[in-house]
Amino acid sequence: MAETYCLSESAGEIDWDRVPREFVAKVNHGSGGIVIITDEATEEARLPRLGSRVGWDRFRVRPEHADRERISDLCRHWMTLDYSWARGQACVQWCFADIPRRVMVEELLRDASGNHPREYRLFVICGSVRFIQIEMDVFADHRTAIVDSSGRMLDVRMVDPPPDVAPGIPDRLGDMVVAAEKLAQPVIDFVRVDMYDLGARLVVGEMTHYPSGGTAPISSDYYSRLWAEDWVIPY
Repeated sequence: MAETYCLSESAGEIDWDRVPREFVAKVNHGSGGIVIITDEATEEARLPRLGSRVGWDRFRVRPEHADRERISDLCRHWMTLDYSWARGQACVQWCFADIPRRVMVEELLRDASGNHPREYRLFVICGSVRFIQIEMDVFADHRTAIVDSSGRMLDVRMVDPPPDVAPGIPDRLGDMVVAAEKLAQPVIDFVRVDMYDLGARLVVGEMTHYPSGGTAPISSDYYSRLWAEDWVIPY
């Protein structure tokens, strides 16, 4: 897991003396609402004032522009929002409704080269990783590659366009597959395990039972049927 600098019931309880120059601030009961403080942000980027119209938005600013009060205000705002039925969602995500709400300040992850790491989303169906969604260049030319558990790129897409060239296969892909399948063992039928390869360690980002609210399309009927063949729903 990423190192946690603060986990509290209120944005006013953040101990900023424990937070390093670069970090991530967010809440735990939604998706998308996040403040990323990094030297790689653009010089002109700024955090909005509290009175601005803000939903589950992502903000990325440099440390010298990381206004602590505005970060706290954003977290307070997100603590008031109900993600179980956020504006624009195609469905009700009921399991978010009763999560005890917390503010989180975490480590900014970097890979072995010091860059923002790729995110590997491993789809585990009935105990086996059936495919992996690789999120690439999320702050620039965002592309998503779909590969099988051996790293072979597949001719299929979900939401974002695929890369022009197949992504390189990380040395620890096998370790990620093993870890995801072990983490999924208590789960009966399906879970997506998100991981980052930082070189010296693997970090789990999240585990979700219905990514994108279960509404993300799969472009290929062939793979949709193939992945569903072994999906036994026990209820």
